[in-house]
Amino acid sequence: MSYNSLILNKLDADRYMANLLDKSLAGVQQQAVQQAHLIYLGVERLSWYSSCFFDNYQDVCTRLKQEDKRFLKALVVLVKHQDTIRDMLEIYINYMFENLSDQRIRNITLTLSKAGAGFTTATLTKFTISYSIATLAASSLSMQVSISSALTKWSTRGVVVAGVYGYVQEASQAVERLRHTNPRYYRDLYGRDLEMLYFLIEPVINKVNVFNQYQKSDNDIVSDILRIIR
Repeated sequence: MSYNSLILNKLDADRYMANLLDKSLAGVQQQAVQQAHLIYLGVERLSWYSSCFFDNYQDVCTRLKQEDKRFLKALVVLVKHQDTIRDMLEIYINYMFENLSDQRIRNITLTLSKAGAGFTTATLTKFTISYSIATLAASSLSMQVSISSALTKWSTRGVVVAGVYGYVQEASQAVERLRHTNPRYYRDLYGRDLEMLYFLIEPVINKVNVFNQYQKSDNDIVSDILRIIR
């Protein structure tokens, strides 16, 4: 499943928080809180640009500009490639199998095929298992919830710039977390100009630690996979 259209539409400032005022207070309370937080982040980020006027804070100004450029690069990739979210997931899931023997991978694929999770032994091989898992994870309910939670609806034009910068700020904060908790995944995403989209899939990625597989049984790994795709 491709989320490109969903993500780009959510980032369309012309539709910012459409029809919000026509809804009841109870119906929009949660969305309004999320929107207020997003706008706050955007205003905060815009305020930091005042550092560009002071020689002692040029490092802050340079970092903000770099993050803005990286965010735009990520959007370009999103526009050009239909399976960006799946590709990001596949990079992460590949780590899960890189240190496992062929026999263990066969055992895992067999168990998955019996788990009724949409896998068959005919389609799962050492070379296709990561792709298959990433495809299922990209279309899972948890991924839909993750992306929908990360992207709120747009609604009045008065705070468009702040809203856009709220997304950039959320993205930069997620990247900073990723840089400290999972530097390898950060580097791999950065090399593909994708790290600023990490905030969209962070809740799903955080479900499983794929870097300690040698300590897990085959059944443990199967359980990890099932958590990712559901």
